[in-house]
Amino acid sequence: MKIADYAIRHPAVIGIFLISLALFGLLSFQGMPRDLIANIDLPEILILTIYPGASPEVVERDVTDPLEKQFSLISGISKISSWSQDGFSMIFVTMDWDADIEEGKNDIRDRLNNAAPELPDEIAGSPRLLELGTSSLPVYTCLVKSTLGEGELARLLDDDIVPRFSRIKDVSAVYVRGTEKPVVRVQLKTEKLNVMDITALEALAAVKRGQAGVPAGSLLLGEDRLSLQSEGNYSNMAELGGQPVGYDESGNPVYLEDIASVEMGYENPEFRTISNGRRTIALDIMKRPGGDSEALVASVKALQEIISKESGGNIDFYTVLDDAESIGITLRSVGNSAWLGAFLAVIVLLFFLHDLRAALIVSLSIPFTVFLTFILMKARGMSLNIMTLAGITVSIGMIVDASIVILENTMRHRKLGLGPIEAASVGAGEVGGAVLASTSTSLSVFIPVLFLSGLAGAILKEVAWILVFSLASSAVTAVVIVPWLSARILSEEVHKGPLSRFGEKFDALFDRLSAAYARFLRTILNRKTFTLLLS
Repeated sequence: MKIADYAIRHPAVIGIFLISLALFGLLSFQGMPRDLIANIDLPEILILTIYPGASPEVVERDVTDPLEKQFSLISGISKISSWSQDGFSMIFVTMDWDADIEEGKNDIRDRLNNAAPELPDEIAGSPRLLELGTSSLPVYTCLVKSTLGEGELARLLDDDIVPRFSRIKDVSAVYVRGTEKPVVRVQLKTEKLNVMDITALEALAAVKRGQAGVPAGSLLLGEDRLSLQSEGNYSNMAELGGQPVGYDESGNPVYLEDIASVEMGYENPEFRTISNGRRTIALDIMKRPGGDSEALVASVKALQEIISKESGGNIDFYTVLDDAESIGITLRSVGNSAWLGAFLAVIVLLFFLHDLRAALIVSLSIPFTVFLTFILMKARGMSLNIMTLAGITVSIGMIVDASIVILENTMRHRKLGLGPIEAASVGAGEVGGAVLASTSTSLSVFIPVLFLSGLAGAILKEVAWILVFSLASSAVTAVVIVPWLSARILSEEVHKGPLSRFGEKFDALFDRLSAAYARFLRTILNRKTFTLLLS
């Protein structure tokens, strides 16, 4: 086999290749992001719209239906389902699995802009887009405990702490749970409204007019004319209470404070976080797709220490969820299983080849195959997670098959009297083609999995890629590295050591088992009818 002969006769070139392979393999291993599970993005987008005080019928008529009509015009959508409840609307847009999710989100944003004039003014903010998948789960959650007041802590979180966490590399979002933001509560008095003949909607419209900016003319400055606008934000509670909302029967103005109570309060939080029976605030740190969870969490913890020191001990963070810790434990467990599997594979080889140097050759082929697999994983942008490491663990037994076939044939020629170099060349030449054909057959089983669509494809593709990379790498190792190692490591003479004597006894036992199996096989072949009935 030409490639094996080239490897055998050019040891310096192969030596440099192996050093480079080990170096880039280790760099690829260090450079790959660590995750607990592979990033699986479902082709489903949630559009959440808050409409305070509206009944389900009103929400469906004023929010859900107009948005659904807009979304139905987007191409690549397979299903639209909605859920209208008291005060909010949820629309689930399911796209085709082969559609571009980012392009779909942009199309949905464009349709939301088109639908904005049709939506009620009373909705809370703009509709929110939430992408469903593993990236929507937090990688780190912590509790914030402080001696500061709730209002002061909420302002500090919004103005300083959350923006600093958001600037950390690979952080996509930071969500604050359990804060009570200060708000102005306006409680309308029904009896006053009835007496003054003013509706709640008129009162709401009056309050909004006071917040709106209005044109205030223009100013001529030289040859330039500047437009002026009056800002309408309320500066204090008295100004809000003095906002005119209508007129009574005598034509006198009616102010907001005449028909409602105006007072400061706190907004009811969407989530309440309880720790040891006391209310507290939680922070959820979200990771962008493709980011490194371990590095992200390490940066978050380092910033927590800095913030605690800067606050003089007034702010402390307590970890609730730490994906980095789970990732470390899981990766070490799976990695130990992989090394244990490789060790047991080498032990089994000793029973059948009963040659330490042969076992060393196969054991060296395993890390080089894994190094090449890491390089291919890095090139494809994959991460180290449970699924990819499980794929490597499963492939350990498969990647040594090709190396064993070539090594066993090489050792057979050594026993027939050929030298190490000639035996390596002849051994690889005789079975190299069969090894490549066998590997290609195995690859043909896993390659179709790479083209699976749907949820099954999203889950199985990671493992399928690992098996394809591992098998392809094992073929390269078998026809290049194993012949090169055999020509250098196998001794010129076949020694009769204790392991060889043990091997002879093992071979004798194995030969007796083979003879017994041959007798059993001849027996069942001579009794065809009985064998068919038994089957």
